[in-house]
Amino acid sequence: MGTTVPTIFLLLSSTFYDAFGSFIAVISFIMAVLGGIVVADYFFVKRQRISIRDLYDTQGSYTYWKGINPSAVLTVVIGTIVYWALYNPLTFEASDFFLYTAAGIPTYFVALVTYYVSSKYIFRFEVDMERPPVELKEAK
Repeated sequence: MGTTVPTIFLLLSSTFYDAFGSFIAVISFIMAVLGGIVVADYFFVKRQRISIRDLYDTQGSYTYWKGINPSAVLTVVIGTIVYWALYNPLTFEASDFFLYTAAGIPTYFVALVTYYVSSKYIFRFEVDMERPPVELKEAK
């Protein structure tokens, strides 16, 4: 009931339908920035070497600076600036570049490059350094 009643009120409201384009644009912005961060971190920074054990350990190697990854924060800020410079989802104002490409694609690549450069050269943490590949033992 706690989620059904508010949903019904939203669906009955014409304001919700009028703002649906803005809602989708904001979701696009969020997914572009987070997608760039995740792909850059997994494929380029950590080179597909992730410790599952450390992921779930609060004192593991993925603690970063006071629990915050400054590279990710910087990337979100820069990605936000890029997206909103190309397309404002609240006023639906678009730049000339937006007419040739969507705002999400350039934002994704800017986020990917920003996170990579920031993680490798600005905010360097032990977990982001080059490590030898983990060898798997063969089951007998």
